[in-house]
Amino acid sequence: MMQHATKVFSAQTKFVSSAWGIPTYDVSHDQIEALLSTGSTVRAQQELFQKMPIGLQMCFPSPLPIQETSQVLTPWTLAEFQQACKKQGKYTAPGPSGATTQHWQNLPIEGQHAVVEFLNHIQQTGVWPTAWKHGHIYPIPKGDKAVAWENMRPITLLETLMKLVTRRILERLQPILAKHEVLHNSQQGFIPGGDIFEPLRTVLHTYELTKLQNIPAFFQYLDFKNAYCSVPHWGLALSLACLQLPQALKTPFDGR
Repeated sequence: MMQHATKVFSAQTKFVSSAWGIPTYDVSHDQIEALLSTGSTVRAQQELFQKMPIGLQMCFPSPLPIQETSQVLTPWTLAEFQQACKKQGKYTAPGPSGATTQHWQNLPIEGQHAVVEFLNHIQQTGVWPTAWKHGHIYPIPKGDKAVAWENMRPITLLETLMKLVTRRILERLQPILAKHEVLHNSQQGFIPGGDIFEPLRTVLHTYELTKLQNIPAFFQYLDFKNAYCSVPHWGLALSLACLQLPQALKTPFDGR
């Protein structure tokens, strides 16, 4: 997978450079693998990143302050674990193991302490359970359309314990990403305070205004098919490396 990704990455750098009129830099497959490897140092990643075409560098975020990102993985406490289970809800669909959130809630206090120690061990070592990378995929029909593969939306059911961890990471990381404007300001969904209805209202009001005042206007709507599946793995890995997030946050995406 990594070898294929580096080949694609090399081709992408040359394409972007030529398209934007920027000189192509020779970045070898070995250098890219070193950049994406878990053992590469921050300094080595920065040095290699500087060798990339300027146009491609602009596509990736700047490093986040370590003093802020380090707070994302502060140790779990028993009270926090209990609150996270309560917030997630007992009806959350389970993953391959069949363990529900209610199973974790019903553990005796000794068992909950053991789970908390387990979660903190994951954060300290950066080693995530291999089983957490597996899930059950179920095809869900889109509305009342005829049942065909192109009209199916796949949903993956993952382990409920992993969901507790990722939700905690998301809630702590989102304010940092918003503060440092990592996401483009046109992004409205999946961000703190974001509201997808605001851009919809803007479009509707603009349409009404142009119609009332007889102003020529052209509206174009773009819908990216399988948008979430179109992000290349090497791009995600490189973005995480550029942000300089703690290793425990990057391990789930290392492709292994």
